[in-house]
Amino acid sequence: MRKNGLLVYPIAGLLLWLLLLHISAPGQREGSSIYADGTEENRYFPIIFVPENTPTPEPTLTPTPTLTPTLTLTPTLTLTPTPTATNTPDSSPLINGSFEACIQGEDKCDWPTIPGGELGQGNQPPLTGWDLSMVPPGEALYDSSDKATGVCECVHKEQQNLPPDEWLGGPKALILEGKVTYKLFGNTIWGSELSQSVDLPPGSEWRLTVPIQVHLHGDGDPYGAESSARVNGKPDIHWANGWAMGDQEWCKHEITFTVPEHGRADISVRVKNKWQGKNKDFFIDDISLSPADEAAAHPEMDRCIQGQTGIQQYRENKSSSRIVK
Repeated sequence: MRKNGLLVYPIAGLLLWLLLLHISAPGQREGSSIYADGTEENRYFPIIFVPENTPTPEPTLTPTPTLTPTLTLTPTLTLTPTPTATNTPDSSPLINGSFEACIQGEDKCDWPTIPGGELGQGNQPPLTGWDLSMVPPGEALYDSSDKATGVCECVHKEQQNLPPDEWLGGPKALILEGKVTYKLFGNTIWGSELSQSVDLPPGSEWRLTVPIQVHLHGDGDPYGAESSARVNGKPDIHWANGWAMGDQEWCKHEITFTVPEHGRADISVRVKNKWQGKNKDFFIDDISLSPADEAAAHPEMDRCIQGQTGIQQYRENKSSSRIVK
């Protein structure tokens, strides 16, 4: 025990001496240290109190700009339109009397084109209603000994492809109804026919009206161009020649008839150019079929004078009167 006591007293004395030395150090501020060269350094440190159970803050994310969504259209299936027959305004039994029926495009009408063959290159038969036929080269024209040397061209002329004065209602109108007229033209010897069969009540009476216009292009021969309309094989009289029709003037073929017992009217319109190298243009529009007791279509229009054997007839022309034999 004595040995242990001797050991404790010296340690206790040393600790007391160190305490007295710290208290007695002159000029030394709390929180500072004095070096051998007498300099003093401050040692003040901030005290940070951290509350217990304080969660570590999560970083704040900078929001990204929101993009305005764009509308994506799902492609739709485009169907080829079914052609619809266009009848005349008076609900004529005729189909496509004004040649308006077409395959409607985005901004225009389209018609199938026959690539050569019997009808020639680039021809557009009417889409519905009418059958188009031509005299084959080498064969005789209708009611004539003249033989065809070629075939004409047949196209639909839309209003948008004509000058304004040839639109419906214009001073030189080539369109009588709607926005389309049918044109047959060529400078060879040719003949062409439009035909259509219509079912009607047997014994009823009807009137066929066929407006037509020819451009003679300076041909002075009255028989260089001819036209005719027929019902069940019978013409209104016979053929109207170029001078009778008048150059660049509308005239009409008009036939009143009684429907036979079979209840069918076979209608045909024929045109022909008889001289080689002399171009002719025929325009046909607004063909109508109406009951005979109703007012005739196009009362303002002259009838195309028909030539009949042994009879001389004439029709006034804007420039002169001409004799038709």
